[in-house]
Amino acid sequence: MRYIKALVLVLIFFVAMIFLFQNQASLSQTLSFKLDLLFMPAMTSIELPFYFVLLAAFLLGAILCLLTLVWDRMRLSTRIMRANFRVQAMRNEERKLVTQMEKLAEQPKESRLKLFFGKDKKKEEKAEEQAEAKAEKQKKDAEVNEFFAEKTPDEMDAAQATDNAAPGKA
Repeated sequence: MRYIKALVLVLIFFVAMIFLFQNQASLSQTLSFKLDLLFMPAMTSIELPFYFVLLAAFLLGAILCLLTLVWDRMRLSTRIMRANFRVQAMRNEERKLVTQMEKLAEQPKESRLKLFFGKDKKKEEKAEEQAEAKAEKQKKDAEVNEFFAEKTPDEMDAAQATDNAAPGKA
């Protein structure tokens, strides 16, 4: 396959050289580019031979093609690295699960449940603490609601007036 590629490249080069020699007069003509925008003064390039413009366009196309290929290669490399990272993480998880299963197989039947529910005890303790805190808060809220439900606003004003007057007397 390498030899066929080399042969094709030699043939392309050969045809390009024949094209250049047969069209030497046309390719030697000079060209100048002009840019005339409404908001800027007109600009004109120096006179360039047509073959130079043709080679410069080819070189620019080759560079852009190369940059596109490099970008695609980098994008695919990052996807491969991410996929390999995921595979490694899954293998580690598989090893852990296999180790747990081996430990479980070695344990007597009664203690097998402790392996699975040992971590849940901590969660249960936290849930109990949260439930207790919630119950205390509800109890305090009930006491406050009870206080406000028993007294009318006039009674509360009278109670505040006596509370404010008491420190002044002392």
